[in-house]
Amino acid sequence: RSPDGNIFQHVQAPPGWARHEPRGADTTGPDEIASTVPGSPVSDPAVVDPAVADPAVAELDPTDLDVTDVVGPSASDIAREPRPWELPGAEPDPYQFLFEREPPEPDRPEPGPVEPEPGPPEPGPPEPSPLEPEPSSWIRTHARQLATATAVLVLGAIALVLASRLLGDDLPAGEPLTESQMLVAAGGEFGALEIYLIDEDDPETKKPLTSGAKQSWLPVLSPDRRSMIYLRAVDEETAELRTAAAVDGTGERALDVPSECAKDVGRPAWIPATDDLVLRCEDDDDAIRLVRAGVDGDLVDVLLTVGSGEAAEHDLVWMGDPTVSGDGRYVVLWGRPPREELVDSGSLYLLDLDNGELVPLLAEQSDGLFGYSDAVFLQAEDGQEEWLAWRAGFTSGNKINFEVYAAPFTGGVLGNRLQISDNGEAKDQDPMFSPDGQSIIYGHQLNPSQQELVIATFRPPGDRQRVSAADPPFWAVPAWSGR
Repeated sequence: RSPDGNIFQHVQAPPGWARHEPRGADTTGPDEIASTVPGSPVSDPAVVDPAVADPAVAELDPTDLDVTDVVGPSASDIAREPRPWELPGAEPDPYQFLFEREPPEPDRPEPGPVEPEPGPPEPGPPEPSPLEPEPSSWIRTHARQLATATAVLVLGAIALVLASRLLGDDLPAGEPLTESQMLVAAGGEFGALEIYLIDEDDPETKKPLTSGAKQSWLPVLSPDRRSMIYLRAVDEETAELRTAAAVDGTGERALDVPSECAKDVGRPAWIPATDDLVLRCEDDDDAIRLVRAGVDGDLVDVLLTVGSGEAAEHDLVWMGDPTVSGDGRYVVLWGRPPREELVDSGSLYLLDLDNGELVPLLAEQSDGLFGYSDAVFLQAEDGQEEWLAWRAGFTSGNKINFEVYAAPFTGGVLGNRLQISDNGEAKDQDPMFSPDGQSIIYGHQLNPSQQELVIATFRPPGDRQRVSAADPPFWAVPAWSGR
C-alpha cells in the first residue's frame, strides 16, 4: 500500500531485475507481470508460454518472489491528486504500473426500446431576464415565513372588509376620526346651521363638511367613525336623512329609508355592532312610528306606533331622539303626552328590544325637574360601566333653563345622578360622551343666537372648558361618539 492509500502489487526482486526495461514499446500491466511469474495466483505457471515470458523473469527463482493479491480500487483510487508522471510534459515512468490501477468502468445498462422522439415542448413561463436579480438567500431561507405572513395579511384584509360591511360599508366612508375629533352643527343662528369637523385639541380650527342647504344638523357618527348621517331641512316642518364621509364630507347623498319614513324622519341612533338604525319616522298618512331599519333602507321592525300598542298605553302623542345601550338591548327615547302648558314637556322612556316592553325611565315633576330629553348612552365596551346623560328643565324665576345630568345605567335601572353642567342663567343641553368615556361635551346657550360648546369631566365632575370658536356664534348637537 502506497503512502497515499493506493493498493498495488509489490514484487520483491533482486536489484538486477528491477533495472530491466520492458520489452519494446509494449507497456506491461500488473496482470501481465503476475501471469508471467511462476506460482502466481493469477494464472497457472504450467500454461505460461516460455516464448512470451521475459527471459530475465524466467530466470528468477520463484522462491525469491513475494506476490500479493490485488484488490479492487478504493475511493481514493477514483478521486485523488495526479501522480508526477501524469502532470503535463512529464516523462512516462516504466514502473508506474506498480503504483496504480485504473478504476473499473461502471456497468453499462442494456439498451432499451427506442422511444419516439418527443414533440415540441409545451410553452412554459418565460425565462427570467438576466437583468433581474435572483432571490436573495434571505428570501429563500424565509420563504415559508413570508408565505405565512402574506396569508395572515390576506385574512386580515378579508376580516376588515367583513367588519366594514357589518358596520355599514354601504355608506360613504373616509379615514376614521381621531378620538379628539367630533362633528357639530354651527352657524350664525339656529335655522341656518351646517356640519363642521372640529378638534378638541385645536378649538379655533374648523372644517365645513356641508353647505348650501337651508339647515344641516343633528349629525350621528357610525360605530367605526368613518361615516356620518345627518338631517337636512326640506321645508319648515320636514327633513331628510343624508350621509357622507365623516372626515371630509365627500360622497354626500340621500340615505335610503323605508316607506314608513317617506314624509319625515328624526335623528337616528346606531345599534352597536350592526348596520341597523333606530329612528322616528312619519309616513304620508301622518302615522308616527319608531322603527328599526338598515342603512340600506330595508325595514327590519316597527318598534312603536303612536296611538296603538305600548305607545297608546302611555298616551304618547310624539316621540323620538332615541339612543341605544352598548349591548344593543335597550332604547331610551323621548316621549310627550298631550299637554299644552309646557312647550318643553315630556319624559324619557325605556324600550326593551328583547320583549318590546315600554316603561317610564324618568317621570315629570321629579325633584322639581321636568322636560327630560336629549338622552344619550355611553356605549360601554370591554367591561366599562354603562352611563346615560340627559337634559332636564327647571324654572328660574319666570324663565325655563336646562342642566345636564348623568347616571350609571345597569340592567334598565338608573343609579344616582350627577349634575354635569354648572348652575347658571343658561340652557345646557345636547350632551355627548367622549370616546374614552371620561368627559361629556354639551351646548351652553347664552341667548337664542349664541351658544358655545363646553367639555366637562364627570367621573368625578371636574373642570369645564369651552372648545368652540367664537365664529360662528352658534354651536350645537355635537357627535363625538356613538349614540
